[in-house]
Formats: sequence, structure tokens, C-alpha cells
Amino acid sequence: MTTELLEKTKENLFNFSVDQNDLKSILGAFPKDEKVNMVTLEYEVQILKIVTVGWSINYFMEKNKDKDLLGEMYWKTVYEFSKNLSDYSSGTTGKDIDYYNILNERLNLYIEALNNLQAVSEPSKIVGHVFGEICGYKDNIDVIGIGTKVFSATILAVQAYLSSLEMI
Repeated sequence: MTTELLEKTKENLFNFSVDQNDLKSILGAFPKDEKVNMVTLEYEVQILKIVTVGWSINYFMEKNKDKDLLGEMYWKTVYEFSKNLSDYSSGTTGKDIDYYNILNERLNLYIEALNNLQAVSEPSKIVGHVFGEICGYKDNIDVIGIGTKVFSATILAVQAYLSSLEMI
């Protein structure tokens, strides 16, 4: 695969990972619940989408020789984006925020949960439950459902995109 095509693929995947249009429709369907902090939910949904795109590259391109390069390119772009976001957030809040470290921690939590429960036939449900715990609502079926939907929708979109490029 050409470097140009890999660069374009990385850009498209990154832009998809930070695009919030699909997240707005998923969150818009969330039932009104005064007990749920919507700011936390929106923040964690975006993180879930970004890490799911990165995870999907590795998962779906398992047999593609360009998997490592594309993954590295994607995470480097996420790192640069995160650094800019961290700098901006730290400047406006007065607190040190390392957004990339937060993304990395979330990715590790989701991967650990998936690795520990390999016998489960629907990994999206595992991710949904971990998402609920991260948000502080481990027993809220609606919050778990949001995590499940975002994970499922994201992996399906990445799979379809990579398949359209004959990368998987």
C-alpha cells in the first residue's frame, strides 16, 4: 500500500474518531435522567470512540502487513491532537490535564476486560459494562447501552471502511 493511501486512510479514520455527529444522535436518544452527569457521559463517549477506532485498526488488519504502520500513524495523530487539547484545557482550567494518558488508560481498561472475558460472544456488551463503570453508573442499563452502541457502531464503521479499501 502506498504511503499516500495510508496517510489518507489515517486521516479519514482520525477524523471519524473525533467527529461527534453520530455521537450526538446516540446521546440525543438517551432518556432524561437527572442522576446521570451528561458532561461525563459525553466526555467518555468521545474517548470510547477514539480508542475503539485505534483498537479496530489492530483487530481488523491483523493479517495486513501495513497494520502496524497505520496503527502507529493513527496513534501519533491522536497524540498530537491530545497534546493540543491538553494544552488548551490546562490553560483554561489551570489544571494539568494529560488527555493522551487518559485515552491510553481507557484503552488499557477496555482491552483488559476483553482479554479477560474471551468466552463472551458479544464483546460490545463487555465494553458497555466497562463504559458504565468508568462513567460511575455500573448498574445503569441506559449508560451501559450507550457504551455498547458506540463501540458496536464504531467497529462496524471502521470494518466497512477498511473493507472498502480492501485492507481486510
